Amino acid sequence: AISDIFYDRLTTGTTLSNGKQIYLTKKILFDGYAEFMEMREPLPVATLAPDEVIVNETLAKVLAENGETDMSLYGEKYKIVGVVSQIPYTDNNESCALFSPKTINPSYAVKCNPEQAKVVKTEIMKIIREYLPETIPFSLQNFYNIVQNENMMMHSIVGALAIATFMSLILTLFGIYATVSADTKRSKKEIAIRKINGATHRNILWKYLKQYAIMLVIILAPLLPLYLFTMKIMTRKLANIGIVFITWLTLTLFVLFTIYNLIKKAASENPAKVLKSE
Repeated sequence: AISDIFYDRLTTGTTLSNGKQIYLTKKILFDGYAEFMEMREPLPVATLAPDEVIVNETLAKVLAENGETDMSLYGEKYKIVGVVSQIPYTDNNESCALFSPKTINPSYAVKCNPEQAKVVKTEIMKIIREYLPETIPFSLQNFYNIVQNENMMMHSIVGALAIATFMSLILTLFGIYATVSADTKRSKKEIAIRKINGATHRNILWKYLKQYAIMLVIILAPLLPLYLFTMKIMTRKLANIGIVFITWLTLTLFVLFTIYNLIKKAASENPAKVLKSE
């Protein structure tokens, strides 16, 4: 099936009657749009006149908050004939509108079975070369590549942040290890005196492990909401709670296990030798 579809993002600005400017993504409503985009929500109308638009809920909310019943763009008035919850390939918080094919110069997309993609691409290129000489380069991309190209910068930023986060995590672990190690060395005398006064191995472990566990919670607690907020901003969706929980639980258990081993080592030393060295 060949359809006219404006599949590139065309972001433009429009000024409301109160002077406020908003940015919206323009899409074209071609014949068979809902079927081609596999929309679960039916469209209010199947076709649009040149002066009519369908808006998503985000844009409808913005217009309603500003007392607008119609939409102006490039000096042209457009009547809103329907609202849909979301327009395909746009974000929930993105203002978007469907326009008539007569208002935008369309590109073309071909929808076919994956098994037929190579054959279809070859046939399309033959048709194109009937009108476009071989000397003029032409690239026929699939929808996935177009989306990936649009998100390339975002993927690069997320990748850089992932590397920075990993390095920060390693440095944090080394910092915690160094802090606990130095603290337990300074507390050797106190631990030795406690053991002489009858404190059990378990009592000593629990006292210091509880202290460092509280410190760890104080350090990590503010970081978790910040991490979730950052992920939502970067990916425009909430991070997988299960993956986040497992990651942070593993990190916490690893740090607590490291602290436990350091305290256990300090508590296992002979108190007489410790006091003598002190």
